[in-house]
Amino acid sequence: MNTEINGTKHRIQHRTERLPSRLNAFRVLLGVPHGRDVPVRPNDTFIVSYPKSGNTWIRFLLSGILAPDEPTSYRTIDRVVPSIHTSRERILRNMDDPRVLKSHEYYDPRYPRVVYIARDPHDVVVSYYYSDIKRGRISEDEPIDRYVDRFLRGELDAYGPWAEHVGSWLGALEGNHDFLFLRYEDVLRDTQTELHKIAQFMRIPVDDETIARAIKFSSPDYMRVRERMDGEDTELLRGTRQDIPFIRAAKSGGWGKELSLEVGQRIKDEFGWMMKKIGYLA
Repeated sequence: MNTEINGTKHRIQHRTERLPSRLNAFRVLLGVPHGRDVPVRPNDTFIVSYPKSGNTWIRFLLSGILAPDEPTSYRTIDRVVPSIHTSRERILRNMDDPRVLKSHEYYDPRYPRVVYIARDPHDVVVSYYYSDIKRGRISEDEPIDRYVDRFLRGELDAYGPWAEHVGSWLGALEGNHDFLFLRYEDVLRDTQTELHKIAQFMRIPVDDETIARAIKFSSPDYMRVRERMDGEDTELLRGTRQDIPFIRAAKSGGWGKELSLEVGQRIKDEFGWMMKKIGYLA
């Protein structure tokens, strides 16, 4: 299995080239987001996941312990745990150290400390499907089976197939003391324990009261209320359809109601090797 993961690392190695420094100068001048080419500081912590794997929820939880005296909202997470994909360059540049940043990138050797969140790919693709409808990227008439085909080929975004994304980080950093691997389902099942684990990894002093408050103000119902309040004021939600919530079921295993057994098996056939590696298949 390690051979497969290392093979994945090599297959994506060509993607780690840096863009020319001249383009960075234009980014600074225009104030646009950096994305993959974001400048990295030695004490940064990156919250990394494949899209639709719970990254926004983790940012809500972290906001509750990093800024416990502030209301937790989409606007708060944009400031406390900003995304390298949507936050303006000046926001990231003006942040005090140590920074906590959101990323969806495949393995980047420059990241000093990483919290990686994985999620069952069946649930990932269903969540991604409805997210793309919400954002107007696909028609709601598009069959989900066809969408799954694109997901399996890694054609939904610039981050490659799900298994290669997970494998790129595990292959490079598994066992590294600056790498914390989490499963969305485990955080969902025992949020208090997993959030304590994250806080300890990030060296954030917290007490049980702070943890409980962070969990309370990161519930699916609360996040849906905040979406209605904050939507047009955040890069994440601005311009998206208001009749489709960003936070849907926020559960694990719901894919069985959306995907046929045949489609579910295709996902297992393609990504089963990684699903076994991280405990989604026996």
